[in-house]
Amino acid sequence: MRAGEVPSTFQKWHRQIEEHLEQSGIAWTHLRPNMLMQNMRWFAQTIAENGAFYNCVGDTKISHVDGRDAEFIQQVKQIVDAARSRKMRIFFSRHTTLPKELAGVSQLKGAMALQRVKTAAEVEPNFLPNTPAHEIAPELAPLPSEVAFDKLMMSAFVGSYLDFALRDARIEAVAVVGAVLEFGIEPTLRHAADLGYVSVLIQDACYSFSEENRSRSLQNLQSSSLVTDIKAFKTTLEKSK
Repeated sequence: MRAGEVPSTFQKWHRQIEEHLEQSGIAWTHLRPNMLMQNMRWFAQTIAENGAFYNCVGDTKISHVDGRDAEFIQQVKQIVDAARSRKMRIFFSRHTTLPKELAGVSQLKGAMALQRVKTAAEVEPNFLPNTPAHEIAPELAPLPSEVAFDKLMMSAFVGSYLDFALRDARIEAVAVVGAVLEFGIEPTLRHAADLGYVSVLIQDACYSFSEENRSRSLQNLQSSSLVTDIKAFKTTLEKSK
């Protein structure tokens, strides 16, 4: 859609900027959150008083996105792209929840912690197979030469073929990125270290629910993992060429 065809003036300005980028000759990627969740704070009083908020966009559809999510996916993509450029083996894990009728004690306890509820009856199976929440983000979709496997527990090594696949390929070190640092990544890195792997955490390519949780996990992992960042990881790969 051209800028002149966009129904909202505000979005028209956005599209004009995008068109300038597209015509500039430089590499570009558009991220299009129509409204960031952080902006909800502007409507806090209206929501508290009326249970709703109002925005002058006419019939235009608005997608609300947490700004941290868009940034996080691009940070992970930097690592995935760098690893692919060096032909590194890439494994994607998908946290999976079973229907409540099939879930057992361990999975229900984990779900209670993740969803911050007090009883198993309150748990919602948020990551059922073949649902949108269970899929890898499209920007990170595995290539035919890569795999995505399901895991029921916090560690990606529990109940999966990951350990065998790594050992069979004579791999001795693993670098981990993704979500969520305090729930799936920390246990996976600790488990990797216990299995004898050199475990590497790329901290700024990992999502966390809060800065408090992030700080605690980073502190916990200091004794078992190498903690680095995107820039240092990419620099190391460049030097190994």
